[in-house]
Amino acid sequence: MRQNKAILRTPAGWLEFLHPAVVISTHRTDEVRDCLEQVTRAAGRGYYAVGFLSYEAGPAFDPAMETHPPGRFPLLWFGIYETAGEIAPPPPGPEIAVDWQVRQSRERYRTAIEKIHAEIAAGNTYQVNYTIRQQAFFSSDPETFFWQKAASAPYGAFVDTGAFQIISASPELFFQKDGPRLTTRPMKGTARRGRWLTEDKKLREQLAQSEKNRAENAMIADMLRNDLGRIARPGSVAVADPFRIEKYPTVWQMTTTVSAESEAGLPEIFGALFPCGSITGAPKISTMRIIRCLEDSPRDIYTGAIGLIEPDGRARFSVAIRTALVDAERETIDYGIGGGIVWDSRAEEEWEECRIKSLGIRRSPPPADFRLLETLRWDRKSHYFLLDKHLRRLRDSALYFDFTFSQAEILCALREIEGGFPGDLRRVRLLLSRDGGIETEDFELSEDDSPLRVALAGSPVSSEDPFLYHKTTFRQLYDKHLAAFPDADEVLLYNERGELSEACRYNLALKLGGQWFTPPREAGLLGGTYRELLLENGQIREKTLMVEDLARAGGIALFNSVRGWRLASYFL
Repeated sequence: MRQNKAILRTPAGWLEFLHPAVVISTHRTDEVRDCLEQVTRAAGRGYYAVGFLSYEAGPAFDPAMETHPPGRFPLLWFGIYETAGEIAPPPPGPEIAVDWQVRQSRERYRTAIEKIHAEIAAGNTYQVNYTIRQQAFFSSDPETFFWQKAASAPYGAFVDTGAFQIISASPELFFQKDGPRLTTRPMKGTARRGRWLTEDKKLREQLAQSEKNRAENAMIADMLRNDLGRIARPGSVAVADPFRIEKYPTVWQMTTTVSAESEAGLPEIFGALFPCGSITGAPKISTMRIIRCLEDSPRDIYTGAIGLIEPDGRARFSVAIRTALVDAERETIDYGIGGGIVWDSRAEEEWEECRIKSLGIRRSPPPADFRLLETLRWDRKSHYFLLDKHLRRLRDSALYFDFTFSQAEILCALREIEGGFPGDLRRVRLLLSRDGGIETEDFELSEDDSPLRVALAGSPVSSEDPFLYHKTTFRQLYDKHLAAFPDADEVLLYNERGELSEACRYNLALKLGGQWFTPPREAGLLGGTYRELLLENGQIREKTLMVEDLARAGGIALFNSVRGWRLASYFL
């Protein structure tokens, strides 16, 4: 029997709520406001109230709002807890695999976008936040899955009602109440993250300069200004930090902060703001009617609100995006994705944005304590081989992942360790922690130019995985492929398009027509420092290499800055 519990990330850290004194919930629209009053009174008596409102609770605040009729999922659910306990994310365990299936075809999606364009042309809406669903069979532990997906989410939340479990990795603040101060931070405008630093910067700048995304963001910010104005002290509504670009593991997001002073209570705040304009579109009432016609099922928790009311009256709710819902009885898990559709939206681009947003649930984040790594060759005569290139690559990865980087401290650590090296040749591992902490290790290195026996991986890697482009201690993917071929010295990797990329510890080159070629970085590989040198010297050239090219290659070579250039033979 599952218990009614909740886990939330707060500004002070993760809090866990167990054994509620009472649960306040309803499936009836006409009871939602009264339930919110009960929740407010409980917090006023010194309790913590943790829970949610589903998207379909909207008509409780304005009957003109149209949604699908609610099903088995509650419109409102709050656990009332006497205490809150601090909790830390557990150590990572085996990844829970989920076979997600999109419940809508691309053709049907394209038709929906055409209908939205017709509604815009008719003057019924300016923007529609249209959403689709992914679903899968799910019989694993929901809380374990939550920690795997949401441990780094700014508004991470896990709510277990017994019948349902909510797994939220939301990045979006719905509202925060601190005394009379009300703050909202709607998100509108998305771009995928780049895979390496220069690509990442380019995509960020494109989002920042996008007139389409800025117009969408301004439209939703204006709606929030109007919504807040209904309950705000006159003249107190203010906009700050417009079109701010925020970094998340898989996407860049554009946000604007809108705040006001208000003495309104929780039911009045929800009455003015819910559901959040960033997940409906504008104007809200007519657009929700369009959503009701185009979407074929209730959204349930998706695009609703999840949050906490503290005993001192402070409250903090997130918009329930990047949020999965487990139905324990049916053993299913649902995950919604969507985006704002405007007049110049293109169906293929919006479908791609949905796919990018789905990476948040499809891709597991690395352990919080992963480190950046450089492996260097040292000899007594030349010291550290290609040191400048190693430091530049490490700096770029530090900027990409928001690690503290001090080149002066790293150089000091490297100089200090080399004073005690025995012999004339060493392999040095340099490890950088997120806080800038530096660790060095050194090992004996012997020259070996014997040919390597290589196998071909049994499954592709994803060229979208950013960890292929950075050298880190998060190496489970490489370890898995190496373990599958114990008789091989190395394993050749290829991507979802059948393009060769690299080996697990080396870059790759094939000899074709008398010339050595190496795959381009976009195939999904680490930009090795020795690879960079060979390209600069013209000893190798970039070319897309397919798995089929192995059979016709006049030679296979693996290379890195520690072991140099090594020929290889391919066996099945």
